Amino acid sequence: MRRHLLGIISLLLLAAAAYGLMRFGTKESHAEFLSSVCLRGGLVLGAIWLALPQLIRLFKSTSPWFVGLLGAASAVIVLRPRTIVVLGPAILLLAVLHFFGWLIRPLPDRSSRGNPRDSHSRRDDEP
Repeated sequence: MRRHLLGIISLLLLAAAAYGLMRFGTKESHAEFLSSVCLRGGLVLGAIWLALPQLIRLFKSTSPWFVGLLGAASAVIVLRPRTIVVLGPAILLLAVLHFFGWLIRPLPDRSSRGNPRDSHSRRDDEP
């Protein structure tokens, strides 16, 4: 449902941008600005719509503290661009360490997963 809604919003923004550019062109600066915002927003949402299954899988396999830390550092870099000199290498180091931690993590035991066929198997106390 989320993916469908994201695609619909993306198409609506792209349609609004096309309408604004065809109707007003570059005559009015406000209309041109609004059309360009709709166009950029529609393109970004369209790209997210295409990548949504992979993004969900990525966020499920990444720890929440790392995603939060990455988001906070990105916000600080956007607000104060000169902090990238300090935060850039720190984020890169944490990302590399997180990746290596993901690589050496043991695989889940397949026997511990619930298998529906096992529920119908014989119990030890049955003859």
